[in-house]
Amino acid sequence: MPPKPQPVADRIRRKVVVDEKTGCWNFTGAKHNGYGWVSTGTKDRPQRAHRLMWETTHGPIPSGLRVLHKCDNRACCNPDHLFLGTQRDNVADMFQKGRAPQRWGKLGSLTPDQVREIRASSLSNVELAAKYGIWRQTIYKVRNRLYYSWVD
Repeated sequence: MPPKPQPVADRIRRKVVVDEKTGCWNFTGAKHNGYGWVSTGTKDRPQRAHRLMWETTHGPIPSGLRVLHKCDNRACCNPDHLFLGTQRDNVADMFQKGRAPQRWGKLGSLTPDQVREIRASSLSNVELAAKYGIWRQTIYKVRNRLYYSWVD
């Protein structure tokens, strides 16, 4: 007789090392791009550990939402470090915490107050670009809410 399958949350917890300083539950099993991956024991493909922990703790993830990390640690699956949000929320969080990829250059360096100043300014895009050290196309996109759309 085959062994009874363990609940997914128990299987995840067996592969967790708690960081006493941060409180992160670092998943030590299989990873891809820093995220823990866990087989659910069904024929479905493996799923991200932090998403499975969210679901076992809080229930299903509503359509259109993602499970985001307060701690910015992809390997963390501590339910207290997780929250639901949209992809837009995730990008806003990334910029606010200064985690924009280097290849995005100066785009990630504007503060919300600078974005508000740019939108309220009567200066031209060229003048604002010189003032902030960014491209005039970036000023255009900030003013037209193509960039920093989450800033009021």
